[in-house]
Amino acid sequence: MRKCVAWRGYQAEATVTAAASAELIRCRPPLSPTPQPDLPTLWRLLHSAGQQQCNTMKATCDGKLGSACSRNHECAVRVAYSECRERRCVCRENLLASADESRCLPPLTLRYRCEEQVQCAGVPHAACLPDERGYQHCLCKPAFVLHADRCLPRVTLRDACELTAQCGKNMVCEAGSCVCKGFAYERHRQCIVDPDDYVGLDSSSTQLLSSLFLILVSLLPLL
Repeated sequence: MRKCVAWRGYQAEATVTAAASAELIRCRPPLSPTPQPDLPTLWRLLHSAGQQQCNTMKATCDGKLGSACSRNHECAVRVAYSECRERRCVCRENLLASADESRCLPPLTLRYRCEEQVQCAGVPHAACLPDERGYQHCLCKPAFVLHADRCLPRVTLRDACELTAQCGKNMVCEAGSCVCKGFAYERHRQCIVDPDDYVGLDSSSTQLLSSLFLILVSLLPLL
Protein backbone atom coordinates (compact mmCIF):
# COMPACT_ATOMS: atom_id res chain seq x y z
CA MET A 1 0.00 0.00 0.00
CA ARG A 2 1.21 3.48 -0.89
CA LYS A 3 0.25 6.23 1.55
CA CYS A 4 -0.20 9.97 1.20
CA VAL A 5 1.61 11.39 4.21
CA ALA A 6 1.52 14.96 5.53
CA TRP A 7 4.54 17.17 5.78
CA ARG A 8 5.76 17.69 9.33
CA GLY A 9 3.49 20.24 11.00
CA TYR A 10 0.44 19.50 8.81
CA GLN A 11 -2.40 17.08 9.42
CA ALA A 12 -2.73 14.15 7.02
CA GLU A 13 -5.95 14.32 4.99
CA ALA A 14 -6.15 10.90 3.33
CA THR A 15 -4.69 7.44 2.85
CA VAL A 16 -5.11 6.01 -0.63
CA THR A 17 -4.05 2.84 -2.45
CA ALA A 18 -2.20 2.87 -5.74
CA ALA A 19 -4.93 0.82 -7.38
CA ALA A 20 -7.79 3.05 -6.18
CA SER A 21 -6.08 6.36 -6.98
CA ALA A 22 -3.77 5.75 -9.92
CA GLU A 23 -4.73 9.03 -11.60
CA LEU A 24 -4.33 11.02 -8.37
CA ILE A 25 -0.85 9.59 -7.73
CA ARG A 26 0.21 10.38 -11.31
CA CYS A 27 -1.02 13.95 -10.94
CA ARG A 28 0.46 14.63 -7.51
CA PRO A 29 3.94 16.14 -7.18
CA PRO A 30 6.62 14.30 -5.21
CA LEU A 31 6.73 15.67 -1.65
CA SER A 32 9.88 16.34 0.33
CA PRO A 33 10.00 16.99 4.09
CA THR A 34 12.33 19.96 3.61
CA PRO A 35 12.00 22.88 3.18
CA GLN A 36 8.66 23.42 4.96
CA PRO A 37 6.74 26.38 3.46
CA ASP A 38 3.73 28.05 5.01
CA LEU A 39 0.34 26.60 4.12
CA PRO A 40 -0.51 29.02 1.23
CA THR A 41 2.89 28.33 -0.32
CA LEU A 42 2.35 24.61 0.14
CA TRP A 43 -0.91 24.73 -1.82
CA ARG A 44 0.73 26.75 -4.61
CA LEU A 45 3.57 24.21 -4.83
CA LEU A 46 1.13 21.32 -4.93
CA HIS A 47 -0.82 22.95 -7.73
CA SER A 48 2.19 24.03 -9.81
CA ALA A 49 4.21 20.85 -9.47
CA GLY A 50 1.15 18.68 -9.89
CA GLN A 51 0.19 20.33 -13.15
CA GLN A 52 3.77 20.05 -14.41
CA GLN A 53 3.78 16.33 -13.69
CA CYS A 54 0.42 15.95 -15.40
CA ASN A 55 1.74 17.64 -18.52
CA THR A 56 4.95 15.56 -18.51
CA MET A 57 3.16 12.23 -18.03
CA LYS A 58 0.17 13.19 -20.22
CA ALA A 59 -2.17 12.39 -17.35
CA THR A 60 -5.72 13.70 -17.30
CA CYS A 61 -6.08 16.64 -14.88
CA ASP A 62 -8.70 19.15 -15.99
CA GLY A 63 -7.54 21.96 -13.63
CA LYS A 64 -11.06 23.32 -13.22
CA LEU A 65 -13.44 23.85 -10.35
CA GLY A 66 -16.57 21.73 -10.50
CA SER A 67 -14.75 18.56 -11.51
CA ALA A 68 -15.71 15.33 -9.78
CA CYS A 69 -13.74 14.30 -6.70
CA SER A 70 -13.80 12.08 -3.64
CA ARG A 71 -10.98 13.60 -1.54
CA ASN A 72 -9.44 17.03 -1.01
CA HIS A 73 -6.12 15.96 -2.55
CA GLU A 74 -7.75 15.45 -5.90
CA CYS A 75 -8.80 19.10 -5.99
CA ALA A 76 -5.61 20.57 -4.50
CA VAL A 77 -3.45 19.44 -7.43
CA ARG A 78 -5.95 20.88 -9.91
CA VAL A 79 -6.82 24.27 -8.39
CA ALA A 80 -4.88 25.84 -5.50
CA TYR A 81 -6.94 26.56 -2.35
CA SER A 82 -9.77 24.24 -3.49
CA GLU A 83 -11.33 21.32 -1.66
CA CYS A 84 -13.73 18.46 -2.32
CA ARG A 85 -17.26 19.23 -1.18
CA GLU A 86 -20.31 17.19 -2.13
CA ARG A 87 -18.10 15.29 -4.60
CA ARG A 88 -17.17 18.43 -6.52
CA CYS A 89 -14.05 20.60 -6.43
CA VAL A 90 -14.93 24.03 -5.02
CA CYS A 91 -13.02 26.95 -3.54
CA ARG A 92 -12.34 26.83 0.15
CA GLU A 93 -14.58 28.85 2.45
CA ASN A 94 -14.36 32.64 2.00
CA LEU A 95 -12.60 32.33 -1.37
CA LEU A 96 -14.08 33.15 -4.78
CA ALA A 97 -13.95 31.29 -8.08
CA SER A 98 -12.32 33.09 -11.02
CA ALA A 99 -14.34 33.70 -14.17
CA ASP A 100 -12.77 30.70 -15.93
CA GLU A 101 -13.05 28.55 -12.76
CA SER A 102 -9.33 27.81 -12.81
CA ARG A 103 -8.38 29.71 -9.62
CA CYS A 104 -9.62 30.52 -6.14
CA LEU A 105 -9.18 34.20 -5.27
CA PRO A 106 -9.58 36.19 -2.04
CA PRO A 107 -12.33 38.83 -1.73
CA LEU A 108 -10.95 42.37 -1.44
CA THR A 109 -11.90 45.80 -0.14
CA LEU A 110 -11.27 49.22 -1.68
CA ARG A 111 -7.74 50.20 -2.73
CA TYR A 112 -6.40 46.61 -2.76
CA ARG A 113 -4.70 45.13 -5.84
CA CYS A 114 -7.10 42.85 -7.72
CA GLU A 115 -7.05 40.41 -10.61
CA GLU A 116 -10.73 39.90 -11.41
CA GLN A 117 -14.02 41.75 -10.96
CA VAL A 118 -15.43 39.13 -8.60
CA GLN A 119 -12.86 40.12 -5.95
CA CYS A 120 -14.36 43.63 -5.66
CA ALA A 121 -18.00 42.57 -5.85
CA GLY A 122 -18.37 42.66 -2.05
CA VAL A 123 -18.13 46.48 -2.07
CA PRO A 124 -21.22 48.15 -3.59
CA HIS A 125 -20.43 50.24 -6.71
CA ALA A 126 -16.78 49.10 -6.81
CA ALA A 127 -14.93 47.39 -9.66
CA CYS A 128 -11.45 46.10 -10.51
CA LEU A 129 -10.07 49.11 -12.42
CA PRO A 130 -6.62 50.45 -13.39
CA ASP A 131 -5.24 53.26 -11.26
CA GLU A 132 -3.17 56.20 -12.56
CA ARG A 133 -0.13 53.90 -12.90
CA GLY A 134 -2.06 51.18 -14.72
CA TYR A 135 -2.24 48.72 -11.82
CA GLN A 136 -5.56 46.98 -11.19
CA HIS A 137 -7.16 47.92 -7.85
CA CYS A 138 -10.62 47.74 -6.32
CA LEU A 139 -11.84 51.28 -6.99
CA CYS A 140 -15.14 53.13 -7.10
CA LYS A 141 -16.84 53.13 -10.49
CA PRO A 142 -16.64 56.45 -12.43
CA ALA A 143 -20.12 57.59 -11.32
CA PHE A 144 -19.09 57.30 -7.65
CA VAL A 145 -16.55 58.86 -5.29
CA LEU A 146 -14.53 57.24 -2.52
CA HIS A 147 -15.38 58.17 1.06
CA ALA A 148 -13.82 56.12 3.88
CA ASP A 149 -14.58 52.53 2.81
CA ARG A 150 -17.63 53.34 0.71
CA CYS A 151 -18.45 54.47 -2.82
CA LEU A 152 -20.91 57.37 -2.78
CA PRO A 153 -22.82 58.48 -5.91
CA ARG A 154 -21.95 61.69 -7.72
CA VAL A 155 -24.95 64.05 -7.51
CA THR A 156 -25.97 67.46 -8.77
CA LEU A 157 -27.65 70.65 -7.56
CA ARG A 158 -30.17 70.20 -4.71
CA ASP A 159 -29.55 66.44 -4.51
CA ALA A 160 -28.81 64.82 -1.16
CA CYS A 161 -25.12 64.55 -0.31
CA GLU A 162 -22.70 63.62 2.47
CA LEU A 163 -19.59 65.45 1.25
CA THR A 164 -18.69 68.15 -1.26
CA ALA A 165 -16.77 65.71 -3.49
CA GLN A 166 -20.14 64.23 -4.51
CA CYS A 167 -21.42 67.56 -5.84
CA GLY A 168 -20.71 69.09 -9.23
CA LYS A 169 -18.51 72.01 -10.27
CA ASN A 170 -18.84 75.20 -8.20
CA MET A 171 -21.01 73.38 -5.63
CA VAL A 172 -20.66 72.52 -1.96
CA CYS A 173 -22.51 70.10 0.27
CA GLU A 174 -24.39 72.11 2.89
CA ALA A 175 -27.08 70.87 5.26
CA GLY A 176 -27.19 67.55 3.41
CA SER A 177 -27.71 68.87 -0.13
CA CYS A 178 -25.63 70.30 -2.99
CA VAL A 179 -25.85 74.10 -3.37
CA CYS A 180 -23.99 76.72 -5.41
CA LYS A 181 -20.94 78.06 -3.62
CA GLY A 182 -19.76 81.66 -3.26
CA PHE A 183 -20.87 83.92 -6.10
CA ALA A 184 -21.97 81.07 -8.36
CA TYR A 185 -25.54 81.18 -9.59
CA GLU A 186 -27.86 78.46 -10.86
CA ARG A 187 -28.50 77.90 -14.55
CA HIS A 188 -30.03 74.67 -15.86
CA ARG A 189 -29.17 72.83 -12.62
CA GLN A 190 -25.55 73.94 -12.90
CA CYS A 191 -23.65 76.53 -10.89
CA ILE A 192 -22.11 79.21 -13.12
CA VAL A 193 -19.41 81.71 -12.14
CA ASP A 194 -18.66 84.83 -14.25
CA PRO A 195 -15.28 86.54 -13.80
CA ASP A 196 -16.95 89.76 -12.64
CA ASP A 197 -18.95 87.85 -10.08
CA TYR A 198 -15.87 87.28 -7.95
CA VAL A 199 -16.58 90.73 -6.49
CA GLY A 200 -20.27 90.01 -6.37
CA LEU A 201 -21.18 92.29 -9.35
CA ASP A 202 -22.35 91.62 -12.86
CA SER A 203 -20.89 93.40 -15.91
CA SER A 204 -23.44 96.24 -16.00
CA SER A 205 -22.86 97.05 -12.31
CA THR A 206 -19.10 97.10 -12.86
CA GLN A 207 -19.47 99.54 -15.76
CA LEU A 208 -21.74 101.82 -13.68
CA LEU A 209 -19.27 101.94 -10.79
CA SER A 210 -16.42 102.71 -13.17
CA SER A 211 -18.37 105.65 -14.59
CA LEU A 212 -19.19 106.99 -11.10
CA PHE A 213 -15.54 106.69 -10.08
CA LEU A 214 -14.43 108.77 -13.08
CA ILE A 215 -17.04 111.44 -12.27
CA LEU A 216 -15.82 111.66 -8.66
CA VAL A 217 -12.22 111.97 -9.80
CA SER A 218 -13.14 114.82 -12.12
CA LEU A 219 -14.96 116.64 -9.29
CA LEU A 220 -12.09 116.42 -6.78
CA PRO A 221 -10.39 119.71 -7.87
CA LEU A 222 -13.67 121.59 -7.20
CA LEU A 223 -13.96 120.35 -3.59
